[in-house]
Amino acid sequence: MSDQNRPMKGFHGMFNQELLEHFGKALDDLTEVYDDEAADESPGEILAGLEERGWHKEKDKFGDKRYITTSYPASSPPLSTDELRISVILRKGALYFDLRPWGQY
Repeated sequence: MSDQNRPMKGFHGMFNQELLEHFGKALDDLTEVYDDEAADESPGEILAGLEERGWHKEKDKFGDKRYITTSYPASSPPLSTDELRISVILRKGALYFDLRPWGQY
């Protein structure tokens, strides 16, 4: 690891029971549907499994997504965060994981 590495974009927020439950549900769902062989051979099956568990479906320029959200208050103005989104994205045959707040600046 380089001494010149710096933090990249990420989620920095207050931790509470609702957020812990949201992470727990996401990890439980991911644990139930994910397996390395399926990720390599048919990653769409993983997305389908998440959708069966109530994850939302969306497709945009970044890929085919499944995500779950929870409401989350902004920790400081001027941010007005509406939700925290956990996403799994299928892009060019590979799966990616994304965690970020969604809202307005």
